[in-house]
Amino acid sequence: MVLPPFPTNTHFEGLFGVAIFSESNRTWEELRKKVFVMASSSSEYTLPHIFAALNSPDDSAINERRRVQEQLASLESAMADELSQRGRLEASIERLCDAKIRTAMDRIGDAIEAEMFRVSRRLENFVDERLDKLSRVVVETQRLCSQHEKQLIASAERSRQLASFESRLERRLAEYDGKMFEFENEKLRSVAGEIFEGKKESILADMKEWEERMQVTLKKRVNDTDERLHR
Repeated sequence: MVLPPFPTNTHFEGLFGVAIFSESNRTWEELRKKVFVMASSSSEYTLPHIFAALNSPDDSAINERRRVQEQLASLESAMADELSQRGRLEASIERLCDAKIRTAMDRIGDAIEAEMFRVSRRLENFVDERLDKLSRVVVETQRLCSQHEKQLIASAERSRQLASFESRLERRLAEYDGKMFEFENEKLRSVAGEIFEGKKESILADMKEWEERMQVTLKKRVNDTDERLHR
C-alpha cells in the first residue's frame, strides 16, 4: 500500500496552531504510517482526534523534538558561555597587551630620555671645552696684539728719533757747507771737503746699517706674531 503525501508541519501550524512533527525523514515516515493506520482502523478518528493522539506526551516525535530543543538550548547556552568567556579572555588579553605596550613605551621613553640627557651632557662638555680653549686663544691673541702694538709704538718712536737725527744731521751738513764756502784756500777747501765727505759717508753707512738691522728685527717680530695668531 502506498501512503499518500503527508501535509507539512508548517501547513498544520497555519491551520491548527500546533507543531506536531520533527524535521527528520524517519519521524516523517513513522507519523505518516501512524496516521494512516489510525484513519483506516476506525471511522471515528477525525483530524482533531488524530492531532490530539499525535500530540500526546508519549509520542516519540514530540519527545525527539523536545530533546532536540533541549540540546539546542544547551548548545546555545554553551555557545553563549563560550562567547562570554572568549570575550572576557579577549578583554583580558587586550588589557594585558595594553599594559605591556605601555610598559614598553615607558621603558623606551626612559631610555630615550636617558640617552638624550647623556648626549646633551656630552655636547655641553664639548662646548665648554671648546669655549675654554677659544677663550685661552683669544687671551693669547690679545696679549700678542698688545705686545705687537707696543713694538709698533717703539718702532714709530725710533723712526721719529731717526727723522730728528737726520734733520739735525742735515742742518749740520748745511752749516758745514756754509763754512766750506768761507774757505778761500782751495787746498783747505779740498781737505775740508774730503773730511766732510768721509764723515758724511761714514755717518750715512752707519745709519743705513742701523735701519736695515731695525727693519730685519721688526719683520722677524711681525712674522713671529702672525705665526702665533694662526696657530
